[in-house]
Amino acid sequence: MRRNLLKGIQRIITGLFKKIVLGDSLYPFSIAALDISTARQTDIVIGVYAYMLYIYFNFSGYTDMAIGCGRMVGIDLPENFNYPFFKRNLQQFWANWHMSLTTWLTDYIYWPLARKFRNIQKLRKKPVTISNICIVITFLVCGLWHGDGLNFILWGLYHGIGLAILNGYTHFIKKHTSRNIKKFVHNSPVAYGISNIITFQYVALGFLLFACDMEKLSRISSLFF
Repeated sequence: MRRNLLKGIQRIITGLFKKIVLGDSLYPFSIAALDISTARQTDIVIGVYAYMLYIYFNFSGYTDMAIGCGRMVGIDLPENFNYPFFKRNLQQFWANWHMSLTTWLTDYIYWPLARKFRNIQKLRKKPVTISNICIVITFLVCGLWHGDGLNFILWGLYHGIGLAILNGYTHFIKKHTSRNIKKFVHNSPVAYGISNIITFQYVALGFLLFACDMEKLSRISSLFF
């Protein structure tokens, strides 16, 4: 009991640190708090990364506090984040970011849709096509779950299309490349580093869609194009 109490308190302190010291400190620099009318391009870029990290520290901080409170009374709550920014691709990112939501979407949206599409004769022998259709629909639902603004729909499409492209790429590497290429893609630290950077940047750009309504996105685009 004492062990659980101490671990619970430690986890709550960790959560408070993430939320108050890290997350709340980043918010004033984030794209959500930025005045676009006076912003420069560098402010936008910094704001996107600051917002992404703010969301992570804020959300994972609350998760830590909830897990800590549960541990104090002997309840083991599941983890919700597992170092998502260190993953090598978008699929791994989503498997380790807001894991409770990802699991729910997979169980109640993706797999029921996949079973339905497998009953369509023209698609029965096209598992990658079925998977990609289901991925895009699932993330459209994910976008709508977060809000009914057009930016959330675009955010869901953005991640759905990104995952579908990754799915096709993974299938191509598996079926149509040599053993040496497969070994490089899956085992090389260089390939991991490149993949991680691409994934990190892709996710960061997605947070721009998540944070800004269409009017704000239009103003931001006018600064770059």
